[in-house]
Amino acid sequence: MFTLDDFRAAVKAARVPSVSGVHCCRQAAVAVVVREGCQGLEMLFILRSEHESDPWSGQVSFPGGHVEESDINVRVAAERETFEETGLDLGDAEFLGRLPVEKTSRRDEALNLDVFPCAFGSFRRTSLRLNREVADAFWVPLESLADRRARIERTMHWDGRDVAVPGVLLPDGHWIWGLTLRVIDKLVDQLRTATTTDGWR
Repeated sequence: MFTLDDFRAAVKAARVPSVSGVHCCRQAAVAVVVREGCQGLEMLFILRSEHESDPWSGQVSFPGGHVEESDINVRVAAERETFEETGLDLGDAEFLGRLPVEKTSRRDEALNLDVFPCAFGSFRRTSLRLNREVADAFWVPLESLADRRARIERTMHWDGRDVAVPGVLLPDGHWIWGLTLRVIDKLVDQLRTATTTDGWR
């Protein structure tokens, strides 16, 4: 079972370089927030509201959004967006570091983003307050996301075409796939390397 100490070690082992000032794409920041629960580490996800103008409409993701000019760095952007979307104040959380940048892949290059995942350990159990961009928010045991043998494929309509993609089907019917799943998989790989728990070697 993963612990917060394992998570700290995994983020540290990622050794992500500092953010340069030049980017060919727009930037977004997401918050990868974990807390310790009765089943080990739990990770926070949101379900985005259905909206025609949102390319990620109705999808499960980490809280986050576009980096604004007023944000001094991607961490601040992740904290701001998380508070706006869920009411969770990450100023009270432990900032653990950044994870490797992910790039979206769209046929319309104007829609592509450099996505910066920022990791936090949350210690307060507080009620979430969702804004209109978020239909739901929930915590998922990280252990339930780590078993890749449990993945199933589903056909998704994405970027104007139907594609078969692997993902995780949660008990409540929510589906985790794509960029969000890539972040999880890379993090789990780091956790398995960093952990001292024999069961995860």
